[in-house]
Amino acid sequence: MAEFRSKFWDHLEEDLKDPEFARGFYSFGVQIKLIDKLMNQLDEKRVEIGVSKSELARALGVQPSNMRRLLGKGPKNPTLSTLVDIAFALGFKITLEPLQVEDTETLMPAREGSQKDTAHQQ
Repeated sequence: MAEFRSKFWDHLEEDLKDPEFARGFYSFGVQIKLIDKLMNQLDEKRVEIGVSKSELARALGVQPSNMRRLLGKGPKNPTLSTLVDIAFALGFKITLEPLQVEDTETLMPAREGSQKDTAHQQ
């Protein structure tokens, strides 16, 4: 059976041939991945130390619904300041660490602006 590819993937594949576009596209992907990983780690620590989302919201002076949305499933794009505030409220600090192999596999195309495999099944 033939694979169906929407026009989106065809356009994306074409756009990714432009090094500047590819660099931005892959850089954004790396950012999302790292922010999501950090948010998950903060939420795991929150659970580990027994702080509810409501308690964390009160400590940060925000609505509990905002904290539920931020720590729940779905799209999120917290600022660095928000991440630092959450970490601090939980008794942690954010530090730099070397990228892991899986991070560099995504990062290298972003640095180089090179094309990555965009074949996706739709």
